Amino acid sequence: MTERRRRLSRRERRRRRIRRKIQTWATRVSLFVVAVLLLSLLLRGAKLVRAAFQDGEEATSEALATGNGGDYVDAGYLDGAPLIVLDAGHGGSDPGTSADGTDEKDLNLKVTELLEEELTKAGARVYLTRSDDTEVELSERAAYANELEADLFVSIHCNYLENDASIQGMECYSLASSEEGALLAQSIADAAEARERITVHDTRTENYKVLRETKMTAVLVELGYMSNAAELELLRDESYQSLLAEAIAGGIATYLAD
Repeated sequence: MTERRRRLSRRERRRRRIRRKIQTWATRVSLFVVAVLLLSLLLRGAKLVRAAFQDGEEATSEALATGNGGDYVDAGYLDGAPLIVLDAGHGGSDPGTSADGTDEKDLNLKVTELLEEELTKAGARVYLTRSDDTEVELSERAAYANELEADLFVSIHCNYLENDASIQGMECYSLASSEEGALLAQSIADAAEARERITVHDTRTENYKVLRETKMTAVLVELGYMSNAAELELLRDESYQSLLAEAIAGGIATYLAD
């Protein structure tokens, strides 16, 4: 091999080594750029998630401070959201009591749904034992609340007294052995009595199955007497149903805040 060819060969080898170094360097730079871009995207995503979470916390804190859940702040619930099971009495083939073409089961469900709205707006977690015209056994209602480990159980009913149509007014029942149940019943009765249109008849104790078999503070609210013609008309009135729901929710809130 001539000297000239050897020089050309050495130059070619140098060029190849340089090209390989350049390619290696370019590859490393590309990988570095990709890594930086990915890291930037991850950090940006984390920042967005953190911001969304903080916004959610701020919204919750604001709601609690301004009344949407504020009633529960001092009630000992870490997240400010007690779990409440609402029980619309009767349903399905069991209409409850009836008067002048109106079934108790329908009134119970309507007020229960309105009460659910009020309590949800206040920041509570609310579950219903029935949300339509379905028959649910009494033991199933209590078992459902127990399974959820609810903080409160509130059963909604309407009353009827065949022998005395003059009797009217809301009645709130608790188990005789439940001091907390009595306090909740009284709180609901007081909140209802504070509304001018609502008549409160009494607070009482009774050994009802849904009160006896539930493991949490439980009450049964009789909204009024369907056997009283004037009160029946009120119970059918949507604005009065809303008033009842507001009163019961207010009584629950006062109980939880004490």
